[in-house]
Amino acid sequence: MNQFFDPNKLSIGVKVGLELEPYTLNYPLGNTKSSWVADQAGRPFVLRFFDPMKGSSDDFLANARKHLNLKHPCITPNYPPFYSTLWVFSASAVCGGEKLYSYLGKYPDGAPLML
Repeated sequence: MNQFFDPNKLSIGVKVGLELEPYTLNYPLGNTKSSWVADQAGRPFVLRFFDPMKGSSDDFLANARKHLNLKHPCITPNYPPFYSTLWVFSASAVCGGEKLYSYLGKYPDGAPLML
């Protein structure tokens, strides 16, 4: 069993992932520090790190791969999970909120599920 990096020990400015284009952690999205807003080459992402207290790495990776198939204009893109001897995390694009808000504003009775 791999001893992955404990997400609770992550801090602002830490570089994770690939050596050539790592993600730089900007700020955590919760108290557990398992989800972070990060950027890679100026593009923002949300990174969700594997937490061994919440299951196995295989289950985490299977769940992350399942989210790759979700395609809808109201769902931010998900990317293949990153897996190495140190890091296990999934990445998705950051939704700025303005596009979603204006989209939902067009449908006061509720947005359609399919376009």
